[in-house]
Amino acid sequence: MKSSPETDAKAAALFALLPFAALTVVVTVATVGKTSRLLTGLTYFVLPNSEAEKARARLAKATAARRKDKRRKPTALESIAKSDENDAIASLRLTKADLLLRPFWKHFDHLVFFTILVTVNWLAAEARAQYLVRTTNNSGTVIVLENTLLPLMCLFGTGSAARALVLMELDKGTPAVEKTISGVVAVLGFLVSFLTLSLVPSNVLDFEIDRTSVEFAPAVIGFIKRKAGKALGRVPGLMDIEVQTLDVSAKGSLVVSKLQIALGLSVFAGILCGALFPPAVRASRSYLAVTAPPRWSSKIVRASFPNRIIAHVAFASPSLACAAFFSPELREVSCARPVLLLAVGLFTLLSVPTLVQGHLNGALITWYELKNGELARGDGANTRPAARSKADVTIHVVAKVAVQAASPACLLVCLACLLGSKRVDGFDDDSLTGMIPAVCWRTVAGYLGWWSCGVWGLFITAGVVLGRTGVPGFTQ
Repeated sequence: MKSSPETDAKAAALFALLPFAALTVVVTVATVGKTSRLLTGLTYFVLPNSEAEKARARLAKATAARRKDKRRKPTALESIAKSDENDAIASLRLTKADLLLRPFWKHFDHLVFFTILVTVNWLAAEARAQYLVRTTNNSGTVIVLENTLLPLMCLFGTGSAARALVLMELDKGTPAVEKTISGVVAVLGFLVSFLTLSLVPSNVLDFEIDRTSVEFAPAVIGFIKRKAGKALGRVPGLMDIEVQTLDVSAKGSLVVSKLQIALGLSVFAGILCGALFPPAVRASRSYLAVTAPPRWSSKIVRASFPNRIIAHVAFASPSLACAAFFSPELREVSCARPVLLLAVGLFTLLSVPTLVQGHLNGALITWYELKNGELARGDGANTRPAARSKADVTIHVVAKVAVQAASPACLLVCLACLLGSKRVDGFDDDSLTGMIPAVCWRTVAGYLGWWSCGVWGLFITAGVVLGRTGVPGFTQ
């Protein structure tokens, strides 16, 4: 019995999906529940109050000494804390149990999981496509180059990142003034995005909006028409009547205007802009805490040279990648934009432990400034309550800080891989994302990826500049 071309295509799609499904299972088993390894071992600071806390601090100190820990942190910390045993500060290591008990930890686990899963799947799909093109060229065999699971993963990952950012701002522990500022920034972001899409010509910054405007609605109606034809084909006389109601022959009748597309994209751009602003401010403070700390603390809290390099690249790359989108030469290389966004996202993910450590260092910096600065002048009675409160809050929100640092990474990686997976035009009726033309996905992923990259780079750059000048709110 001969198989039809349609049957061959479906079989090819199924066999193409199997290795990616297996890869997804492997990555899931290897990643879920193990993302705490990114943060375990980081140092946090406490002011022991109860006997149990003092005993834990002594145990941590004895353990470090028994292991002959020759790193700078313990020695340098002891040198500034030994003057007053009643006002001492202790350093402890984050454990998995410390992280799992913190609010929002599940969000961090999901964000890191989606970032890794999407990246591995896209790289595997690209490698497989290159291999098949070289080995089966002109063979007449039906081959499927696209990983049909990948666009769905990208959409789920993008949604998870955006949801996590918004939830962090809606949290009841978020100050009201921060929520207000985020709302104002979101409105401004919507306006700037709409003006950008409306006024900047396509020869300067092109996201294929013209093609999306023409192809989106007819493609969706055509998909429904084909599905309706298959469903009603078994009923004599009914198919023609039903399908005729979906006639799309009149050109221009189903065109989505560029104004409508600009409004839709700008709504999402405004939400992302407002949600990214507070994490960017916090990230800039953490960045300064580990790369340019106060002079007295440089031997204690300054990050290692490799971590500083990663942090520098993670902070410089978003602005550079955003500017590169204006390059005419870049548009000629189909994979250039996805690779740029993917690189920025991965460097942002690699910088998460360093940024979280910078946040944790804030407790030590506050303790020292209260003890030896102008506010307390060494008065332990005034120093300890304020310093202890700062230390307690710092460790309590550590998972929230980690989520805010990882969300931009997940967002950029998922948008990059969605953009990369839809580089080739085509349809796939059996895929949930195939009903929409690839050019439409490129418009959405390309613009939101560029926008997220640009506003993130702008916010963290402004935060670092304002922090270096000592503007309140941008310093530890």
